[in-house]
Amino acid sequence: MGVRLLLLLHEHLDELVTRRAIYDALWPDSEIDVDRGLNTLIRHVRRGLGDSTDSPRFIRTYPGRGYRLLPIQDAPVASRPTRRPLRFRLMAGVSAAAVAGIVALAVYMTEAAAADEPRVPAAGVALSAGRHLLRQVEVGERARAANFLERALTLEPALRGARAELAEAYFWAGKLDTAARLAEWSTRHEPAVARGWFMRGVLRHLNHWDWAGARADLQEAIRRDPSRTAAYTALAFVEVTAGRTDAARDALGIAMRTNTADAVVLWDAGQIYLYMGDAAHAIQTCRLAVDLAPVASGPRRCLLDAHLAAGDTARALGFLPAGSPRLGTAAETLLAWRAREGEQARFVAAAAPVHAAERLALAGFEQEALQWLRVAVEQRSPWAIVANAAPGFRHLRGRPQFHDIIAPVLRASAGLPAA
Repeated sequence: MGVRLLLLLHEHLDELVTRRAIYDALWPDSEIDVDRGLNTLIRHVRRGLGDSTDSPRFIRTYPGRGYRLLPIQDAPVASRPTRRPLRFRLMAGVSAAAVAGIVALAVYMTEAAAADEPRVPAAGVALSAGRHLLRQVEVGERARAANFLERALTLEPALRGARAELAEAYFWAGKLDTAARLAEWSTRHEPAVARGWFMRGVLRHLNHWDWAGARADLQEAIRRDPSRTAAYTALAFVEVTAGRTDAARDALGIAMRTNTADAVVLWDAGQIYLYMGDAAHAIQTCRLAVDLAPVASGPRRCLLDAHLAAGDTARALGFLPAGSPRLGTAAETLLAWRAREGEQARFVAAAAPVHAAERLALAGFEQEALQWLRVAVEQRSPWAIVANAAPGFRHLRGRPQFHDIIAPVLRASAGLPAA
């Protein structure tokens, strides 16, 4: 939460950000005592930065109104505390505000470096901030890592492994072609970096429908770093989209034995169990993900879909997004929510035809769903690879039209040339 607050303030650098705007950004539709929560959060972030209310160097308070993040030049040099070794400053930020200080220091140290303070190791701190954001549960937070990783590479182009990390950040930002170029560079110039092979495998699967190449790259990533849990879940995803359920389950089993304390790993595993049609294991793993990240939208959506797959509508409705329609009965509420999702899907269909097709299918607009799925396959859209496994298309699989549409995906997954 501290990271999100600091990034919000930095987006409005040297501007007053009202308490109301912060509430809306950090606690939308929340019923908690947000006044007390914000006061506590500001206090922790200040402690992590070594800042104070009386002599603010970073965050100025406007009582009852809001807060302003000060530009680096506004922080008076004479009033700064004695400079301690970087590792102690970072450790203070970590212990005080769950590494919120790292992100803020990345911003300020890189700006301080531009202001001719050569003692500040800005590239390393920006790299730390980017790595921290890549470990977050929300996809938007992971995408923001690109800003810091780009900054780090601009300041220090020789940072080992940073391009592979930037490839991952670009992947989460939806810039798949740029991500693929960086992953390719990493495997050629830094072959010992497992993340480069991991990202190249993920992107060969999505961008090129290359199941064999993706397997080879992900297995190479595992060989170079057997502790990289994400490589096992990515391999499971490759296998389940090829219809190789047993191989997918084996890879998932290793991932779950390697790391069961990471909400992202558990979320990914839950989604893959859904692709297998295993609602019981999906509920179990998605529930663990929600327990670790209770407000993150992805794990909650995973648990919602898992309960629906198990036929437990009543429990599923407890995980509907904020603002969803609530009607008299559970069935009516679910129907209204599905219809609303279908309407929303139409707005993104051109940019995300597979996502739109699945949402439209679930809302009962089956013919429209098939039309958008055909568009996705004909355009070789990256996410068309999920067509034969995604739960939303399950009730369409008995239709000859569906199999005609996804035939090119099935041929590619089997390693056969295009018809």
